[in-house]
Amino acid sequence: MRKKIIILSSFAAAIAAVVIVFSTVKHTNNVKPQDAAQAKKSASTNKYQSVKNELAAEFSKKDYAKVVVENNVATSDLPESHTEVRVIVKHKANIQAIMEAQSAINNNRATPDQKRLIYNIQQKVKKAAAKLKKGDAVSFGYPFNGDLEMVAYSTNEREIIPMVDPQS
Repeated sequence: MRKKIIILSSFAAAIAAVVIVFSTVKHTNNVKPQDAAQAKKSASTNKYQSVKNELAAEFSKKDYAKVVVENNVATSDLPESHTEVRVIVKHKANIQAIMEAQSAINNNRATPDQKRLIYNIQQKVKKAAAKLKKGDAVSFGYPFNGDLEMVAYSTNEREIIPMVDPQS
């Protein structure tokens, strides 16, 4: 139990440090498209690449997760074809910590640290999704039984997975 608390505390501290570093980074684009159609396509591509890069900076440290952009995605939650930026947790210890936190939340037995862990992830996903065009999404999950178990899932209009209340 003590080891889990240390791992969760370390993970929460790492997320806080990444947030601080991330909030100071500024991005610039020097792309000069030749026509209006190319400009629109380039701006859209840059938007998704920018969101992908921001999420990768947050979550790809020390092989924590991979971030991919998938086009023409349709899910049960979002059946219309859309583009999705996916953060997929890879590190086994982090998968275990997130899985335990999500399970504890689902069973109303979560510690404040577990709630904050999931809430912080959901906040980052929500913030990134706000930068995408209508209908597109950002998801955060981990591999589980051959599928992707989602912890956070948002569009620029709503949270598909409800936000955890870190105060309850």
